[in-house]
Amino acid sequence: MIAPLRKCKLDGKLYTRRPEIEAKITKLALLSRDELIIQCAIRQKDDPCYVPSECLLYFIREWQENRPSVYFEKIYKLLLERILCYVRNAEGGQTVPIKNAILEKVSENFIDLLADDRKDSLYRFDYYEINFNDALKKLRLDAWKQVGRNNHTLTTLYDEEPGEPKAEVEHAAGS
Repeated sequence: MIAPLRKCKLDGKLYTRRPEIEAKITKLALLSRDELIIQCAIRQKDDPCYVPSECLLYFIREWQENRPSVYFEKIYKLLLERILCYVRNAEGGQTVPIKNAILEKVSENFIDLLADDRKDSLYRFDYYEINFNDALKKLRLDAWKQVGRNNHTLTTLYDEEPGEPKAEVEHAAGS
């Protein structure tokens, strides 16, 4: 039997994973750890053996409670690779320094959440097991906002030498 989520709704009932995720975790729990790692390494979502990220996170959370192992480390690395790939693809139009700063912030925040979850058995990670992609999107947007605030540069409206407004300012004022 797989472990239930910890977070409760306002009515006191526990949140639950999507039925297809519950079913996949149940099937995967029957595999040997080596077979599980092989399936978790599949990257093509259309492959019938593909393991959704929600499932990877489930096994990371379960194994970390029972002491980390070589298997924990392998699945952890696979999940981090997925996260980094997602962020790289989502930030395709950004400059390299900004993209790297966002990547660093997302991975840092994710690792902090995982460490907090391990230490205090928090339920903040439960949503990642319900809808990993949406939770990751929110984490990426938070990182993007933080990086944007830190990299925001002010420019002057006037050229330094002649003291005249910059051409961009005159153009904007004219339109």
